[in-house]
Amino acid sequence: MKAYTLFTLKKTKRLENYVDWSLEQVRPRMLKMPSVLGFVDYQVIGAMNKPKASYTFVEEIMITNPKEFEHDNSVGDGVKLAEEWNEWVEDFEVIYCKDLKEIY
Repeated sequence: MKAYTLFTLKKTKRLENYVDWSLEQVRPRMLKMPSVLGFVDYQVIGAMNKPKASYTFVEEIMITNPKEFEHDNSVGDGVKLAEEWNEWVEDFEVIYCKDLKEIY
């Protein structure tokens, strides 16, 4: 199962600073969460069906399940990381996805 976080930085934040912080802090700390099996974050560079994408970043997170992932983000270092991350982020959405072959 995967969680995707789509987000945009606050206008007061610099892209270069966020990238450095994410590579040094977000990736390693996310991978320490018990519910996180894999984590990669991306900068959105374009959109196929409109002139500009709705968000500027995407995190692709392989998780055990949404309940455990939400719990990990609400306690210990998970909640601390979420609070720090929110200082950077203007708008975000988290979606959970399941491979179609897992439906039936």
